[in-house]
Amino acid sequence: MLCQKMRSNSGFTLIEVMIVIMIVGLLITTSTPLLATTLRKARTAEAKAGLGAVRRSMRMHYVEYRTYKDPQFRSGRMVTFGRILPLGEEDLNGRYFSAECYRFERVKRRTFRVVCDGSLSEAPGADDVRDVLLYTNQQGDIWLAAPEVPETPLEIAISILGRD
Repeated sequence: MLCQKMRSNSGFTLIEVMIVIMIVGLLITTSTPLLATTLRKARTAEAKAGLGAVRRSMRMHYVEYRTYKDPQFRSGRMVTFGRILPLGEEDLNGRYFSAECYRFERVKRRTFRVVCDGSLSEAPGADDVRDVLLYTNQQGDIWLAAPEVPETPLEIAISILGRD
């Protein structure tokens, strides 16, 4: 028998290390946008929950008075102003959004629209939601704002598809 000289392989070759670095880089590159999208959805979930609470309060108001209109519900005014709705600031304050974000935009006899504007937030994580703008209405729709906010979510969908 021939004796073979045994040599120990105690490390990785340069090619193996470079391949591992490229794979890790590729994973990081593809996962970063997914993570950013997931974080944004998580942050807007808090605003959606707040808008849901506002919508429920507005519906309770409608059941009692048969109108959404009230002298206290003026465009630009916080939804907690005057404590007309069974909703307090403590119900709307969260990690990213505070009660200051939730404001009436339009209230008519049978319709309303409330906006949650992240740029008005005084919550601890407010810097992460400065660009968030969500709306709700009496039908229960909650939608993200486009640069120009159309009247209904259907119009947003149509304008995104390129049909005017």
